Amino acid sequence: MSHADDVVASRVWARLGFLDPSDPDDVEWLAIAAERYAAQGTDPQVAEELGEQEAQLLHVQASMQELYKDRSEGLYEGRVGDMAFKDTIEKYQAHEAACAAGIAELTASAATAIRLPIDEWFSHTVGAPLAEGGIWDGWEVDEQRSFLSLFVDAVTVAPNMSKAGTDRDRVDGRIDIVWATRPVDHERDEHAATV
Repeated sequence: MSHADDVVASRVWARLGFLDPSDPDDVEWLAIAAERYAAQGTDPQVAEELGEQEAQLLHVQASMQELYKDRSEGLYEGRVGDMAFKDTIEKYQAHEAACAAGIAELTASAATAIRLPIDEWFSHTVGAPLAEGGIWDGWEVDEQRSFLSLFVDAVTVAPNMSKAGTDRDRVDGRIDIVWATRPVDHERDEHAATV
């Protein structure tokens, strides 16, 4: 486990240290991390408003799901039923879009107000961030996890198939990192196709 932790941290710090501002993937990855960093440090009032918008979004999406279920069970048959369904789903979709826009606006304003302290992270110590006595070494486990969650969505460790090499080498070859990405709303795409 300690080797896996070291491998993930090393890869994140390495990618961060070699960011290419002309690479759209790096720019997007950094923008996502900045949004996540801003959300972690959001003031309580903005966090409450963001939470309210997210709750409303979940509620309207659940309502849409229920409406589609009712329609598939034949509760909106005929011309009047079709009109009622169409009217209701359009209202739900408008509310969903308003919530999503509110969330995007709150997240974007927080992200532009707060920048990632990359220079501070790298200049915190004379040595590299992962060196003994470096910034990573000084952080508690929860701080390390918060940092990694800015840049990583998931980590998978494949089964060990070989005894060749050092423990660290064997772990390194088994680690797969899913870098931070924006969530994709598959449900919305599916619903749009059925309307």
